[in-house]
Amino acid sequence: CIKKAMGAVAFCGAVALRGGSGGRSGAAVCRDGASAVRVAPRGQGGATLTPTPTKQKATETVRKDMGGMYKVLIFDDSFNSMEYVAMSLQRVVPGLSQSQAWAIMKKSHDEGSAVVGVWVFELAEAYCDGLRGCGIGSDIEKE
Repeated sequence: CIKKAMGAVAFCGAVALRGGSGGRSGAAVCRDGASAVRVAPRGQGGATLTPTPTKQKATETVRKDMGGMYKVLIFDDSFNSMEYVAMSLQRVVPGLSQSQAWAIMKKSHDEGSAVVGVWVFELAEAYCDGLRGCGIGSDIEKE
């Protein structure tokens, strides 16, 4: 599909063409319906990316309750070495000393999980995503 994010356009290939005569004009639409490209007839040049309006279900939750503080948890696994987990903790969480990272890793190794820290939702989510990006099992939980 075609996505526009931060001024850049990305194409993932999941597009269906509809409308137009002989395939010369029409609209390429994402399968998820998130955006569309309007294609001008041949010789008239150009295409425009337009978001497709979405309808929200009344029962669908729009956002999580992001007030309050959230714990970032890591979980023990049999894949990552203890050194790698401690190093990743230091790399992802700013201000975490080597001894603090080692203590958190050791606790998760001994008890199955450990609290890395407590932050506002946005920071907790960013740190959790960073740890997951390193291959470390992580989650956030409202305190």
